[in-house]
Amino acid sequence: MPGTSIHVVRVAPGTVDILAEIQAQTDGRPRGPVMVVGLEHALDPTLEKHPVLESLNLRRPEWPDAVGRPTVFWAPERLVGLLLRRAPDFFDWRSDTLVFPELTSVALRPLESRTWVYGPDPRLTVEERGERIEELRSRIAAHRHSDDPVVLRSLVGWWDEIADHLVLRGELDEALRIRREEELPVYERLGDVRGRAVTMGQIADVLQARGELDEALRIRREEELPVYERLGDVRGRAITMGKIADVLQARGELDEALRIRREEQLPVYERLGDVRAFTIGRAKMALALLRRGRANDRGEAGALLRSALLDAEKLGIPEAEQIKGILSQVDSQPTASGAPGG
Repeated sequence: MPGTSIHVVRVAPGTVDILAEIQAQTDGRPRGPVMVVGLEHALDPTLEKHPVLESLNLRRPEWPDAVGRPTVFWAPERLVGLLLRRAPDFFDWRSDTLVFPELTSVALRPLESRTWVYGPDPRLTVEERGERIEELRSRIAAHRHSDDPVVLRSLVGWWDEIADHLVLRGELDEALRIRREEELPVYERLGDVRGRAVTMGQIADVLQARGELDEALRIRREEELPVYERLGDVRGRAITMGKIADVLQARGELDEALRIRREEQLPVYERLGDVRAFTIGRAKMALALLRRGRANDRGEAGALLRSALLDAEKLGIPEAEQIKGILSQVDSQPTASGAPGG
């Protein structure tokens, strides 16, 4: 239920009246669904009778007026039989009983939160990634025809994750279709210019991966960058300028790519305190210097890679190994002629 205000009511040891607890912890009457947790703490296993369960039974008729919101009791499975025996009238009002298994089996791992801090989790197996995609598609199918703006934003987020997973699987055409046909229309419908700009940038990412550098560069310059400049989003502009430098670097326009990184990207990241972006930006700048191969370029590149590696290892980001690999190649070669490019 995206956007719904949920009240969590905690049952403490010695609690006798849960209805009274709900009213006390929600200032009289909850405005959204109620999650009751900790019922087991109010049950003394040494007692034959349990006042808290008797209270649930006796006050059952008051719940629609006193609460009037969907209520979920979270409890160990062992308590279900006790509720059935000691609070049968109250238990009979339930709409459903859901049992959640422990996530210890490898087969259940895809059902866990699979969000990697920097995007879709690259550690997923082929099978897990496929199952995650199917899970997201089932969510989308259940809400596809909704007009609720909050639900629409959830939908576009799920499509976005699917597209990212497909990119990791190398299915670039389908990822591109999703961005253009599923995500862009939603942002346009919502009037979300920033969301549209971000998606256009993702489209440019895919086009660049397919080698369509001219179109990727056009999107960056004409459909993404102006939006961030108009919104005054200095970080968004810096990211886009870095992406423009990536394309120029791929086309061999190294002087302009280096200028952008020195003047329009790295100073912004440093000012914002974005260590990760600053680290990756330095590594990319080093690659451009190695590829250009002028006098002193190799020494500057080595210094950039060493400082980037220190920060990458402190952050624990996956790029640390890539930077280390590039640096080892630089240190093992006596001249710049064999320096890695790209």
